Amino acid sequence: MRPYPGIHLDNEIEQRRTIENTFGILVARFRILLQTLYMQPEYTNDCIKSCIVLHNDVRQPSVLKAITSQQHL
Repeated sequence: MRPYPGIHLDNEIEQRRTIENTFGILVARFRILLQTLYMQPEYTNDCIKSCIVLHNDVRQPSVLKAITSQQHL
């Protein structure tokens, strides 16, 4: 069996690979994402967003400080 050829399929494969790689990086840092999240569905989005913000702050702490200082102006 061979995959359906087409330009749209290539874009979808690339997007899926990017998302899987991104989630893999988050899982490596935040082990809570390896298991089932036992929380209300509306809170899971906030949990994942919080992990992303924390990850970005660890990588580039000056960016988050600049954003928060601009919000206080």
